[in-house]
Amino acid sequence: MTESPISFKRSAGSAWVLALCAVSWSAIGGEPTPTGAAPPATSVTAEKKPKAPAGSKNPTPASSPGDAVPETKLDAVTVVAPSESSETIETAWGPVKGFVAKESSTATKTDTPLIETPASVSVITDDRMQGQKGQSIETLLNYTAGVRATAFGFGSVYSGYLIRGYQPSFFQLFRDSLVQYGQMQPEPYGLERIEVLRGPASVLYGEGSPGGLVNMVTKRPTDVPHYEVELNGGSWGFVQGLADLSGSLDSSGDWRYRFTTKNRNADTQMDFVPDNRVYMAPALTWQPSADTSITVLANFQKDTSNFAPYVPAQGSLFGNPNGKIPTSRYIGEPDFDNRTFTTYSLGYLFEHRFNEDLKIRQNVRYMSADIDYRFTFGFSPLFDNFTTVERESNSTYRQVGVFALDNQLQYKWDLGRVRQTILAGINYNEITDNFRGSYWLTEPLNVFRPVYGTPITDPIPFSDNRETVSQVGLYFQDQIKIDDHWIVMGGGRQDFVSTGFRDGIEGTASNQNPSAFTGRAGLMYLFDIGVAPYFSYSEAFSPVPGADRSNQPFQPERSFQYEVGVKYEPVDWKALFTLALFDLNRENALTVDPVNPNFEIQVGQTHTQGVELEGVMTLTDGLNLIANYTYLNPRNVNPDLEAGQGPIPQDVPKNMGSIWAQYEVQGGVLNGLGVGTGMHYTGTTANFDNTLAIPDYTIMDAMLYYQLDNWRFQVNANNVLDKTYVAWCGDETSCSYGQRRFILGSVRYTW
Repeated sequence: MTESPISFKRSAGSAWVLALCAVSWSAIGGEPTPTGAAPPATSVTAEKKPKAPAGSKNPTPASSPGDAVPETKLDAVTVVAPSESSETIETAWGPVKGFVAKESSTATKTDTPLIETPASVSVITDDRMQGQKGQSIETLLNYTAGVRATAFGFGSVYSGYLIRGYQPSFFQLFRDSLVQYGQMQPEPYGLERIEVLRGPASVLYGEGSPGGLVNMVTKRPTDVPHYEVELNGGSWGFVQGLADLSGSLDSSGDWRYRFTTKNRNADTQMDFVPDNRVYMAPALTWQPSADTSITVLANFQKDTSNFAPYVPAQGSLFGNPNGKIPTSRYIGEPDFDNRTFTTYSLGYLFEHRFNEDLKIRQNVRYMSADIDYRFTFGFSPLFDNFTTVERESNSTYRQVGVFALDNQLQYKWDLGRVRQTILAGINYNEITDNFRGSYWLTEPLNVFRPVYGTPITDPIPFSDNRETVSQVGLYFQDQIKIDDHWIVMGGGRQDFVSTGFRDGIEGTASNQNPSAFTGRAGLMYLFDIGVAPYFSYSEAFSPVPGADRSNQPFQPERSFQYEVGVKYEPVDWKALFTLALFDLNRENALTVDPVNPNFEIQVGQTHTQGVELEGVMTLTDGLNLIANYTYLNPRNVNPDLEAGQGPIPQDVPKNMGSIWAQYEVQGGVLNGLGVGTGMHYTGTTANFDNTLAIPDYTIMDAMLYYQLDNWRFQVNANNVLDKTYVAWCGDETSCSYGQRRFILGSVRYTW
């Protein structure tokens, strides 16, 4: 194949990537600070941090990319050794005590206070995850502004959430700011925090969703011992064991380790749908000096489960003369259906500081995912007196490889009244996606009196595709602080992309070489009382590999957003409040082809205006509160009437809200007793052609725990009132129930 100009540029970009790799690895030798560079005024990072008290959930984090050296520049002072009661300094990559995070890196890729970030960011801390005990990323997002979590109901095998009304693609989920495959459901126990950045974010991350992104921060080795083991038991035979072990390997603390693991064996509310998981995540940090660190992160996850087949609207969303279809009803074929999802990943996070102002970071990961997936589903309205549904069986195999590399150069410039943090980077992503599938027409099933065991023979291939995406992005960002009040942020990125699509059945292939420049800008003013109004503009670009059913290549997707808001961080108590108003546009959007659901179509432009209000606060010692409300006004600007598209985007509610309160008794005979409760509301939604309205619903959750020395005993109840509701419908043949009441008991020992 003749190399195109774009391919040449991509090769040149790769050369720059490799050059910076060489610089990064040469730095690990611990070369001295260049002559003439000012040494740090006070070397405080070499001191050992205080040990956490017994049973603490917040051990001192190990230095790792972005936090090997504190960002704050210190004047020359007399250093006093820290006492045992000293609090851990919060960084954007480390643990947070309580629910209220102060720092984040997701919006800037630098350690930046949230109050100084002109963008909407939510942080789900480890304490919050421990309290709510969510078993998936989606359930933990239920109490986050702008996010519709568990959007596709119970049993979805995909990561199903929408941000500001838009669902990220499979390749728009991030871990440690590197892209990973998002069809899997990542294990939350391996995470230190989950961060949600709302709004387009291509300047730092490349291809992206208009609504924003989720960035997961991995647990990293600690320099003080932290050991915990936990046993869970719950509804439907749920049994789960967990362990998190971390500490130093040598007396100097230069080598540190962490090993996180989970093993789950469980059934679910639906017959024949297990939820089994094996998860292991070893990590190793080497810090040869206060200026250099490298953390190697590995991950293995294997899920064994089944797709929870959709049920017809007649008998779930609507009435049926035969009664309601039970939430436990399985429409598939138990002896045929199976889903095994296996993922591996290996990478590292490297940082070297040349002096107090200049540092480089290099983050790398390779991830492999294998999905062996057989499932049977209904595809017709009920017939034979509203009892029977036509069925189809599919057998699919998918193999995905994702290589991601991000090189960053950060320079801090202090001119007195003006301080700058300049970030320049080169990002390279290589994605391969191989997919093949066959289908069978299967015997109909009576959904009220099912008889399983239909033989499945004579497969008909419907797909044998290979998609590739190579992306090189060069980006720049400048954060300016003037007179300790004005915040100015700007940045830009140039992406060079090469995509390929091959249809093995039709014998066709297509290639595209799109490129794009995206930008962002933000302005904020910090008042002394903690109020910070801001304005921001941001863009996103996403190459769309593949073609429609007519073999026409897809056009790149573009989006842009204007946002105004105000943040408030009280000076005398721990809290953060954010109000945001935004206007968001997306062009060349993809959705399922209603004529042939094995394909997708581009339906033009979507316009969304919205308001978000979020408050996260610690009201008193032991009392944490989360409250948020979201209003969305989405519209398909030019709906594809021929394809049956309605004016209202599917699955997007106008109103969402949630509140969660958690309190732990401080002192007295009930010391260590904690209680939490909350509710989350999702408004009415529509399907693709707007012929169905899925009613709104409110779900209540609750928890109770008792902390006794190193032991923690806890009970959680999700959907505590056991509300039965329909969470999603694609059409009259495909609806999904929401999660029924799930009770989880846990015992944890920490030392």
